[in-house]
Amino acid sequence: ACRELSIPVVSGNVSFYNECESMRVYPTPTIGMVGYAGVNDTIKSEFGVEEIIYLIGKQIHNDSKIGSSLYQMNCFDFLGGEIDEIDTELEKNLEKTIFKLRDKAILNGAIDVSEGGIAGALLEGLFNANSGFSGNLITTEDPLVSLFGEITGRYIVSTKNENELEKTCLKYNVPILKLGKTNNSNKISFNGYEFNLSDLKKTYETVIEKDINNVWR
Repeated sequence: ACRELSIPVVSGNVSFYNECESMRVYPTPTIGMVGYAGVNDTIKSEFGVEEIIYLIGKQIHNDSKIGSSLYQMNCFDFLGGEIDEIDTELEKNLEKTIFKLRDKAILNGAIDVSEGGIAGALLEGLFNANSGFSGNLITTEDPLVSLFGEITGRYIVSTKNENELEKTCLKYNVPILKLGKTNNSNKISFNGYEFNLSDLKKTYETVIEKDINNVWR
């Protein structure tokens, strides 16, 4: 994968043995990489008010392989199963797409979809900009799969130029799905659900402290 993607990984380590009698820490891969970015090369990890939100890259389906995800662990207390396969050709096309959108000043914000699925990525961008959202996030029979399923090759991006973003994704053969639009409501609304963002942000910012206190009290 490093050769195909031309990624300069200079070192790596996986720590397997982090456990005691009462608990364990899951294997922790650590990758050392090198790169550079100029001040005009960086992309914001936030979605401002009145921006259109898209999911670009791989789309999740009812039969997508979402094993070993936070969704699976938290909802079912189980970690295992089949995991999604990496599509290196799609990853290269995503890189070209995102850099082209950045260089043409079409991209306002971008966040990779990893832990927590699209719900986690979208909330991160909303929290960073203190903006709200209204749209549609659920495309599978099980809403939790759409919201929290973790598969590879996906980004959530924001723009105010829908036409150019869609044209660029089409040019590089990158799947695209319009999710909705940001606002200043302090709420996230989708598919009939609505949540207060202040409450979610408080939970997000205090969960590690609560988890540590629960383990060591």
